[in-house]
Amino acid sequence: MSADPRPWPPADLGARIPRVAALPAGSVLHRFYTGAFEPIYFDFSLDGRLNAPDASYGVLYTAERPEGAFAETFLRVPGRTQLPSDLRERKGYVRLRLERGLNFLQLHGPGLALVGAAAEVTSGGLPYDLPQACSSAIYHHPGNFDGIVLRQGRTLCEH
Repeated sequence: MSADPRPWPPADLGARIPRVAALPAGSVLHRFYTGAFEPIYFDFSLDGRLNAPDASYGVLYTAERPEGAFAETFLRVPGRTQLPSDLRERKGYVRLRLERGLNFLQLHGPGLALVGAAAEVTSGGLPYDLPQACSSAIYHHPGNFDGIVLRQGRTLCEH
């Protein structure tokens, strides 16, 4: 059996200096959320791409632009040309204004290489074991980041 070729987080990630994307207080983030939950809901399930692999922390997915939040929520099925009405009806939309500045680890472009990651982490399909392992490694990085920013401007806040 050959070794797993996927780009798992490197053992020295904690010693690496990643790119940081800062959002100042007053910045607005956009979010489409499931109406059964509050607009600010940190997901502790094992279902999300960058959720904790052991449910030890929660994740709040947001975007810097409404289009990014829309795409992340509604455009997840390749080739879909219409949104099912039941999906639209289950979702709400909120704009969140930051009360304090946040620092995000940049997990796109050169930021990927600086932490020893590859695009597969942020854009690969199921299973999510690899991106969740990366999320956990970043969560435990000594930089104490508030979350991760991806190439589409989407952000992820970890609680």
